[in-house]
Order: sequence, then structure tokens, then C-alpha cells
Amino acid sequence: MSKDSSASVLEPQRRHAPVSKPLPSKKERSVTDMPVFAPMAAPRSSSDASTVTDSLDVKLVAVTPLPSSEGSSAPASPTTSTQNDDDDDNDHVMGSPASVASDEIKAPVSPPFQPHVTSPMTTLAKTLQSSSTAMFFPLYGVRSTQRKSYVPMLETVRHKTLLPLHADAVHFAAYGPPNFAAASHFGVSIWAFLATYDAAAPAPLPVWLQIERGQMVHVTLHVPETGYSVADGETKSFIWDHHATHVHFDVVVLDATVLGQPFFADIVAGPHVLRLAFQLATLSDAAGALTQAYPSQAKRITEHACVLPSDGFDVAIGATSGSYHGSAVNVDALHDESIVDALSARMQQMSHHPRIACILGAAKLHDHWHWVSQHKQAFTLHTYLGQRLTNDEKTDLMRDIAAGLAHMHECGLAHNSVSTRHCIVDLDGRVTLSGFSAVAVAATLAEMAVDVLAFGYVLWEAFTDVPAAEMGSTWHEIVVAVELGPSAATMPLSIQALLLACFGRYRTPPHDGLLKMA
Repeated sequence: MSKDSSASVLEPQRRHAPVSKPLPSKKERSVTDMPVFAPMAAPRSSSDASTVTDSLDVKLVAVTPLPSSEGSSAPASPTTSTQNDDDDDNDHVMGSPASVASDEIKAPVSPPFQPHVTSPMTTLAKTLQSSSTAMFFPLYGVRSTQRKSYVPMLETVRHKTLLPLHADAVHFAAYGPPNFAAASHFGVSIWAFLATYDAAAPAPLPVWLQIERGQMVHVTLHVPETGYSVADGETKSFIWDHHATHVHFDVVVLDATVLGQPFFADIVAGPHVLRLAFQLATLSDAAGALTQAYPSQAKRITEHACVLPSDGFDVAIGATSGSYHGSAVNVDALHDESIVDALSARMQQMSHHPRIACILGAAKLHDHWHWVSQHKQAFTLHTYLGQRLTNDEKTDLMRDIAAGLAHMHECGLAHNSVSTRHCIVDLDGRVTLSGFSAVAVAATLAEMAVDVLAFGYVLWEAFTDVPAAEMGSTWHEIVVAVELGPSAATMPLSIQALLLACFGRYRTPPHDGLLKMA
């Protein structure tokens, strides 16, 4: 059989009895050719570098010592390639992982975690700009995402405010490429860094946000409407866990000639709101696609009670919508008018969340106090559910409602009238909570239980198309309807479990289910 044909056809061979042969002498031993691993373009040390993740998944490359070199050892972590190493990259061929024994594989060891570095951020190594393979970078233990995002280094940020043990001072910054082309995409990352407490920190101190550990944080990016748009959603969220993290936005350039207009990122963590304003850097094309920090300015947002004069309204008696100085608004008559002075500022502060209708203030119309909020061209969830939606689409809608309710509870407020008619779906398919007539102060889980129960009713109507009044009134009837009803076969098990948690037989339904859904 020829050499070419033997490469494609494998013929079984008869097994022979093992024959003992004498071992060759040390001089006669030949050096076995082993595959040579291409050096990885890894980040520089965490003292003076920043790295970038690739568009593919992260892969850990195992490096084993060659048998021919007794003194060689596997490196602890990938080393940074210099400019001279770029010319030799094409001379190496990556070996097959199957050629290395599984018991000999050792993953690279990450350097110790260092959330803060005193040296300023530097640009990427040249070899990282045109990387076509995913890479492992040990900077913060962050793994690669599907889109390109940046892992920057930042000088130590200090503050001198005593905080509770479960809360942190968090500093935010915007990062991205310094230049871009017309009709192209580029990535903007909003990073959250832990600020270090230092009672003797000199002024001026940076602006930071107080965030509790385990708290959900929402970041909304506002771009200039004339030259840019956000391709993958204007709002992203993350859970703060005491370590540096980020959210990434894919921005589309519609008109590259529109320069100098500021970008805004509204960061909401419970009642605390921070607005980060920054501008895109415009360097020469020779800068490539290196990452850098955008010049930014942060400030905390604190709302004060606002009473709107009634002479600018055009609202009919008993109506829930109208106009204020020519702009469409929604009005919700208060059930308890005594809470206006106490809750006006808190309601406006709470409404900075993207899943809450923006409240402009309070107004006395036709001798009754009303909450006034912005009106959007949208549908009620009751109408929107009339079309055919998949379970995933319904789950996304419910997740928006859960995020809005969880945020209201973090602000110490209960909605008390959650229903499909008070959930507004905009043209992008995102839900915002409205209908604030029955809002009240909620300091305990028992006072928030009404919202959790009402959220269960909305879940039921969304996944079964059956009115909540027909599901039953006793615990046994509810369990039978959820687990054995006509819609049980098509309802996801996670939704069934969440429904039973919301309709629990306990007086205070579990609040954790609402947070997990969000």
C-alpha cells in the first residue's frame, strides 16, 4: 500500500506477542521530536499593562516540558511577546492537544489578584492587536465574552468615608478605542473599580457610588442621537461582588463627523444614582485599536421634591393621561394624598431606573394630587400578550418587571398595584412599571409581599392566557392549576417553581425569587 493511501485507510493488524529488547545505551538514544507550542501573546504584568479579550471564548493552553531538556519547566503563566517576537510567530506550529498525556497537563497559574495598581494604564502590546485566537489573561479573573471588551488598569482610587461592612465605595470609568471609522462598530466598556478607604487621602477625591455587595446595578448608556446608536441594548446590569467588573456596549457610528458631543452613562444602584459623562477620544489612525480611558466626569444625582404648577396641564377629569406644556404625560391619582411631601423626592429618585417610568413630580389637578410621569408610545402588557410570544420572549418581559419591582423595594417603596395594565411595553419590547396611585413606604418583607403576590398573578396570565381569578383560591387549587393544568406541559419548570414561590402558603412570600428573576 502506498504512503498516500495508508494515510486515509487504516487496516487492522494482527497483534504479536511482546518481545523484550535491550534498552539502547544513552548515546544511542534519539531525541523524540515533540510538537512546538506557539508562544501566546499574553498580557503584561499587572503592574503596568491592560489587556483585551478576543471575540472568541477563552482557552487555557497547557505547556509541558520537553523530554529532551531536563532542566526545562512549564512557565507559570503566559509571557508577554515583544516586538521582536512578532516576526517569529509564523515559524511555530501549534501541536495537537492529543499528543500530550492528560496526566501531564498543567494549566498556567494566574498571578495574585491585584485590584488596584499605582501605575497608570498603558496601551496593549502590538501582538494583541491582531490576535485571531482567544487568550487567557489573569488580570482580574474575568473570562472572555462574545464581544471584544477591555480589561484596563487604573490608578488606586481612594476615599475617606466610613461605610457599612456590607457596602463598598465603587468608582466608575469609561474605556474604549481612541479612534473609529464611519459606518463601523466600536465597543465602549463601563468599568466598576473598588475604591480604597484612606482617612488621610488628599483632595480632590474622585466621585464614587455606595453599592452593597450582591446588589444589582443597572447601567444605561445614552449616545448622541444624530451620529450614534447602541446595537445591543442601552441598558446592561451586573451584580457587584467586591471585585472589578464591567458592562460592554456595541456602539454603531452613523456619522463620524459628529464629534465633541458627550456620552452619558446613568448608573443606578438602589436609591443611589451616578451620571458618568465622557467624550470619545479622537487620535490619529496610527493609534490602531488600542484601548484607553475616556476623559470623563462623574456626579451623583440627588432629586428634590418637585411640585408642578397646574396651569401647564391639559388633563380631563378622571383621565390617566394628558399633556404638560405640550408634552404627553401620564397622571396617577394618589389614594393617600398625605404622602406627597414625604415621598415626592424619593419617587423621583427611584424613577431613574430604566424599568421604572420617569416621574416628573407631583401636581394638584382638579383638587386631587397626582403623580406625573413621562408618557411613551407603547402598549400595555395586557394588550401585548395578545400576540403569539415564545416562552423566552415572555421570560424577558417578566425579567424586566421583576427588575423594576426589586429596585422599588431596594428604595423602600411598594407598588401595591402591579398588573398587566400597569406594565408598559415600548416599541423595543422592554417593560416599564407605571400606575403609581397606591405606592407606599415598604420597610419590611411583609409590606413587600403584596407586590410578590401580584407578580405571581402577572406570571400566571403571561404563560397561561388565563385570568388570575380562575386559577383558584386555596393552596391545593393553585398547585393543581400550576403543575397539572392545561398549560403545565408548555410552562418551563423554572416558571412553575417561581409561581409556587409567589403563591406560597406562608404569609410572607419569598422575596429571593423576585431578585433571582431580575
